[in-house]
Amino acid sequence: MTAPRRIRILTTDIVKRFGTCAISRLEGWGGGVAGLELPPLGDQELELLRFITERAPITVREAVESYGKDRGLARTTILTMMERLRAKGYLIRSEQGTANEYSPRLSRSELMRGVVRGFVERTLGGTLSPFVAYLTDDAAVSPEELEDLKRLVEELESREGRGRGRE
Repeated sequence: MTAPRRIRILTTDIVKRFGTCAISRLEGWGGGVAGLELPPLGDQELELLRFITERAPITVREAVESYGKDRGLARTTILTMMERLRAKGYLIRSEQGTANEYSPRLSRSELMRGVVRGFVERTLGGTLSPFVAYLTDDAAVSPEELEDLKRLVEELESREGRGRGRE
């Protein structure tokens, strides 16, 4: 399983457990993502940004057809949200003929890393223990995910061991 897939699964589990507001409304959660200081996102903004990230480049018309209609959102609402995301620095707009196309400024993995980092730093006080406790008590972890987690722990231990040798 790839790292972005692991992050997406873990983020989905966090959202189920704590709600999207625990992740997306954290003040300044984007700080440090790819070296950028980005403002916080609301629930709908984060949802739309993830949608755009998966389908970019995308026009407002395409976003309305694929995203807005199912949610009962008008074209003007989608346009306003996309422009807010652009103003906040999350989207880039480019002219393509008669339509504007929007693309994310960050890759999906950078965005999800920022979401998880903000959640850990601000909601969990920078410690992973509550997150690990959640994984052991409540999360449905597949055998493949468990192997990935073991590999990640081994990487952390290896990195920690290398750091100690330099002291």
